[in-house]
Amino acid sequence: MNNKSMEILNSCENPHKILKEIFSCICHAVILVNDKGLIQFANESVNKIFGYKSEEVIDKSLSIFFTEEDLPFLYPNLLTLSKNNRSFQGELLLARKDGSRFFAYIEFKPCTESIKNEKIIVFSVVDIDKSKRLEFDPGGTQFADLVKIADGIAHELRNPITGIGGFVGRLYNSCKSMEKHEHYFKYITDNVNKIEYLIKKIEFLTKMPTLVISETTTREITERAIEQLLGEMENRDITPLNKVKDEKIYIDVDLSVNALTILLDNAIDVTDDGGNIEITDEFDENKCFIHIDDQGSGISKKDMPNIFTPFFTTKTDGAGLGLSIVKRIMQRHGGTVEASANESGGTRFTLMFPKERRRPIRIKFLDK
Repeated sequence: MNNKSMEILNSCENPHKILKEIFSCICHAVILVNDKGLIQFANESVNKIFGYKSEEVIDKSLSIFFTEEDLPFLYPNLLTLSKNNRSFQGELLLARKDGSRFFAYIEFKPCTESIKNEKIIVFSVVDIDKSKRLEFDPGGTQFADLVKIADGIAHELRNPITGIGGFVGRLYNSCKSMEKHEHYFKYITDNVNKIEYLIKKIEFLTKMPTLVISETTTREITERAIEQLLGEMENRDITPLNKVKDEKIYIDVDLSVNALTILLDNAIDVTDDGGNIEITDEFDENKCFIHIDDQGSGISKKDMPNIFTPFFTTKTDGAGLGLSIVKRIMQRHGGTVEASANESGGTRFTLMFPKERRRPIRIKFLDK
């Protein structure tokens, strides 16, 4: 604020009221904290962005806005930086009052002047969640439009299908006098279940949850994926050859297991009874590659460019959503999924994960 601005402010009858009105017009959250991390002031945008009333957060720790995994290192590191008169700017995941998470651009800047012998830090937050999520949408606007249409269809189908399933069950219980009724009932319920499963897949594609990054190993996530399909593989005498190492990696475990399960399920579909599915991994400086090799007949050159497109499928009973979901999960991680022919004539799918997506400030204490 320049001298002219201060002059105007000091000439007002109630400068505090003017300042409050100015802060209320700012669309991003502005929070003042002392060097202990206790909140001294918060503008009204804190309610819109975090779900807290501004008076509700006074004298509370700034840590209420940080995710659980950022409390051990990032939060104390920010306070350390401010004590050394250093600032921080960057994108982070923050936490709302209801526990949901969102992408934000933050600035953490110590003031040059102190108030009542306490150093004051300005913490400003811009909600960039919507624009950040658009970065993860493969295909840009076209994909976003497709997702919106699919989400609308899934919403319109869910209630009628649930009702149909319920009423079919009642009808069956009231008139199961003929043997053929059993066949009719099974046909209807099987297809209702298929539609419900398709709706769930569409909803997962369109409303994929925010990443929750935690430490795991490549061995753990591949074993969890295999475990979910072990019954089917045993029934068909298919052997999963899990050759991955026990390498540490930071990812969203549930979403990554989901991606691996989809790829393994596809590999089972194309592998003959008694065959093998091989799972291997390799690493470079900051990347982890997980390969899944099947013994199927491979993917044609004509189909290869389209396999990750939503609703594209060569199966008679497929919905064409599995590989689209895998691609979206990997994009959320800042990774990739690729398909290529393998030496046996089948297909190799490769997932690439960054081994460590977090900056040093989030994973270790800074030098004081």
